[in-house]
Amino acid sequence: MGEIGCFLSHYNIWRQVVERGYNQVMVLEDDIRFEPFFRQKVSHMMDEMHQLRLDWDLV
Repeated sequence: MGEIGCFLSHYNIWRQVVERGYNQVMVLEDDIRFEPFFRQKVSHMMDEMHQLRLDWDLV
């Protein structure tokens, strides 16, 4: 049952992304552990992906 609940929560997130026209979203699990400089690392990764003009859907 846990797998079904996880699938449905992810499905609902992706549905909202499409409905609201978001270009980018970050989906995190409830057990995420934020490391030092998390924001800077994510920002750097996104900047690098934009500079490389990667065609990506999921990282």
